Amino acid sequence: MASDGGYIDISEPCQSYKTSTNYFLQWLWAEYRIRAPETAKTHTFKSTKDILHAAKTLAATAATVPPTVIASLRNAINKRQEVLQIYQGMGSDDAAHEAFLRRLQETLEILTPLISMPLATSASTSDTDLLFTTNRFSALHMHEPTESFLSDPPFIPQVQEHPQKALPNDTNLATPDNKEPGIMLEDDLVTLAIEGVTFIFRLQKLRYRVEQYWTDAAEGKMPFALASWLTSLAMSIVQMEEPKDLAFSIVFLAKHPEMALAFFSKPGTLNPKIQPSKLMRETSQFFNLMLVIDKHAGPHPKNCECHSAKTGSEAVRTTTEQNTTTDKEEVAEYKRANPWSFQEISDFVVPEMMRNIKQDLDGKRGIEMLERGFTPVLPPKYLDLAEKLLSGQVSRREFYTRPLAPGPDHDMTPENLEQLKAAKRTTTCEPLYVPALETFDKPAAASIATLCSGMGLLISSCKAYFWPRGVRQREWNCRLRPLRLAKNMKAELLPIIKIAKNLVANRKAVMYSVKRAEDLLRSLEEYIEENRWDLYHRAPWTAGCHVNEMLYQAMYIGHMLLSVFDIIPAALHLYNVLRRSVIKLDKIPVFDELCEFFRESLFYGMLPTTKFLTHFHCSLYYNWRDIMSSKCTPHRRPYYRESVYVNQHHSNHILNYEIMAKLHGMEGEEPFNESQRARLRSLRGNMSIDSYLEKAEIMARKEFEGPHPVANIDYFAIFNLCSEVLESFGKLVFPFLSSEDRRYFAQAEDYNIMVGKQTVGSILSAIDEESKKGSSGRHILIKIPGVTAAVRAFDKVDRNKKIQDLVWKV
Repeated sequence: MASDGGYIDISEPCQSYKTSTNYFLQWLWAEYRIRAPETAKTHTFKSTKDILHAAKTLAATAATVPPTVIASLRNAINKRQEVLQIYQGMGSDDAAHEAFLRRLQETLEILTPLISMPLATSASTSDTDLLFTTNRFSALHMHEPTESFLSDPPFIPQVQEHPQKALPNDTNLATPDNKEPGIMLEDDLVTLAIEGVTFIFRLQKLRYRVEQYWTDAAEGKMPFALASWLTSLAMSIVQMEEPKDLAFSIVFLAKHPEMALAFFSKPGTLNPKIQPSKLMRETSQFFNLMLVIDKHAGPHPKNCECHSAKTGSEAVRTTTEQNTTTDKEEVAEYKRANPWSFQEISDFVVPEMMRNIKQDLDGKRGIEMLERGFTPVLPPKYLDLAEKLLSGQVSRREFYTRPLAPGPDHDMTPENLEQLKAAKRTTTCEPLYVPALETFDKPAAASIATLCSGMGLLISSCKAYFWPRGVRQREWNCRLRPLRLAKNMKAELLPIIKIAKNLVANRKAVMYSVKRAEDLLRSLEEYIEENRWDLYHRAPWTAGCHVNEMLYQAMYIGHMLLSVFDIIPAALHLYNVLRRSVIKLDKIPVFDELCEFFRESLFYGMLPTTKFLTHFHCSLYYNWRDIMSSKCTPHRRPYYRESVYVNQHHSNHILNYEIMAKLHGMEGEEPFNESQRARLRSLRGNMSIDSYLEKAEIMARKEFEGPHPVANIDYFAIFNLCSEVLESFGKLVFPFLSSEDRRYFAQAEDYNIMVGKQTVGSILSAIDEESKKGSSGRHILIKIPGVTAAVRAFDKVDRNKKIQDLVWKV
C-alpha cells in the first residue's frame, strides 16, 4: 500500500500493538467471564494487575488458549518494544508503557503452556496484525449493501448517539478513553501524539488540494459545482480518517509542544521533506480553533438577524448590498482586498460562521424542502425490487429500467424511482450540518474536532476562491449562484408543468408525476424567497452544495418526465427519420448531438436507417409488438441515464463496489461475484487518499465535458426545445387531419403539441412504406402534407446551437 507521504515506521507499530492488544484482551475477558462469572462482575481490567489475575484464573481452570490469541499477544509485545525503543531514543521515559509491557510478558509466560495446538505462524506476526496498514484510508471498510431500508424514517438529520467526552479545559488533560465494552485498554501518550500529528498532516494535504480546486474554479479552470463536490468528498475522507481520540491528541500536542517537536525532529521519524515545526504550528492553530468553536457552541441569543431584508429574487437583480457594517463585521467579509489572517479567522470569521450555522439549526432552511425530497406511497409490488437493490442483488440500472407488470394503477409511474429517492437521503447536502448539530446539541470533544476539521476546509475554500493566489477577484457573493440556478429552473419548469397537465388529462397515474414536478417548483420558490446573506451562505462551498442539490433534483424530475411523457422521444425520432431516410433533412447540430446523447436509452443503442416505426415502438415500449398489431395501453420503458457525480453528491460520497469499479474504469455493476469483489477490495487496499481524489476528479470531469455532459444536462431545456418542434409540427399538420381527428383534438386546450406528438407515428409509417421505392419514394413523400409539415417544423431551430447550450451553468 502506498503511503500518503509523511510517516514511515512510527504509526505502524503503534497501531499494530493496539490492534493486537485489544484482540487479546477481548478474548481474555470473554474467557474470564466464563471461568469466573462471580469475580468477573466486579472486574473490568482497570489495571494490569487484573489482566494478570485473569490469566492465572484460566491457568488454574485448565483452559486452552487458541494459537491466534498467543500470536496476537506476542505481536503486541514485540511492537510495544519497538515503540518503547523509539520513545527512549528521544531521551524520554514512559514508566507506564514499560510496566504494561512487563505485565504482558508475564501474562504470556502463564498462557503459553495452555496452547491447544502448535502455532502455525511466526511468533512475530498475527492474523489481527493484517488488519492494520500504514495507510489509514485503505483500512476503511468497503460499504456493503444493507439488508433493508424500508423501515427507515423519512428525512431527519441524524445525530449519532454515543457517549461524548467534554473538551479538556486549559489546565486539565483528560485521559483518552480507548475501550471496548467491558474492557478499558490502557495506552501511552506517544500513540496519542503520533495519531494527532498524522491526522494533521493529512488534513493539511487535503486543505492544499481544496485550495487548488477553488483556485481553479476562480480562474475558470474547473466548474464551480465540481469544486464544491470535491470539497465535500474531502470532508467525507476527513470523517473516515479522523482518529477516535483526535481531540485529546490535539490537546496533548498543544500542551507539550517542546516534547512533541523534539520527538518528531528525530531522524527517521518523519519524511525528510516534512518540517516538524510547520506541523506543530498547524496543530496549534487547530487547537485554537477548537477552543473558539467550543466557546461558541453554547446557548445562542434568539432573534439574531444575520441577513438583509432582500429576497432572493431581488438579490439576483443586483450584486450589491447597502448594509452598514461595524469594523468587526468588515473584517469578516469577502470584499476586503487581502485574505484573512489566522488571527482574524479565529477572532471574527469562525465565530461569525458559527452564528450563521446556529441560526440555520434554530430555524427552517431554504434548501431543506429540496433535501427532503418527496414522500411516496408505495404499492407492495415495488418493495421487493427495492429490497434487491439495497441488498446488491440488482444494479441501479436494473432497478431503474426493469419492467414492472402494468396494472390499473400503473401506467409507467416511476414509483420505483421514488423508492430509491426516499431511501437514500439521511442527512443534508451541507457536510458541516450534522457535526454542527451534534456540537450545538451537546458540545463534546469528538464533534468539536470534526467540526473544526470541516471549518478548516470551509475557510480554505473561501480564501482560495475569493483571493486566488492572494489577489481578490470580482465575485464576492456566491449565494447568487444557486439563486440564479433556482430562478432558471423555475422559469423552465413552469411551461413543462403546463404542457404536462394538458397531456395527462385525467389519467391518475401520470398526474402523480405532474405533482412531483409541482413539488420541485414549490421547493425552488421557497429557496428563492429565503433571506440569508450571511458569511456562511455566501461561502463558495455552501453555495456549491446547494447547486449540486438542485442538479440532483432536476436530474430526477428530468428522468421522470422522460419516463412518462413522449415529448423528447417523439421529437428525436421525428428528426432521425427525416435526417436518415430518403428525405435527407439538412443537419441540425443540436439534434444530432441529442440523438447521440440518448442513443442507448431512447434509440435502443442504434440510430435506425430503416423500419423507423418499429424501432420507435421497440425503443420506448415493453409491449411494442402488441402496440404494432393492435390498440393497447402502452407500457413505457423507464428512462435512466446515470450520473455518478450527481448520485455521489446525494449519497454523501459513499464508497461501494460500483463506485470502486467506476473509479478504476472497470466494466460491470452489481451484483458482483465474489471474485470481482475480492479484486475491488484489493484495489481499494492499494488506493491512497491522493489516488482516490485524483480518480474521482477525472471521473467527475468527464460528466461535465465532451458530448455527454450527464452531470449538468438540462432536461428541462431539452423538453421545451422538443415541445416547440412538436407544437410547430402540430400547428402545421392540423389542417390536413380528418374532420373526426380535428374535432377530437380541438376539445383539448393548447392541442398543437398533442397533435404533433400523436402524428409522429403516422409519419414514421409513411416514410417506412415509401422508402422501399427508392428515389421515386422521395418524390412521393415530399408531396405528403404531413411530411412537409414535419420538415418545416425544424425551420426555427437555431443551427448554431449545441448540446453544451443545453446544460445548467454551474
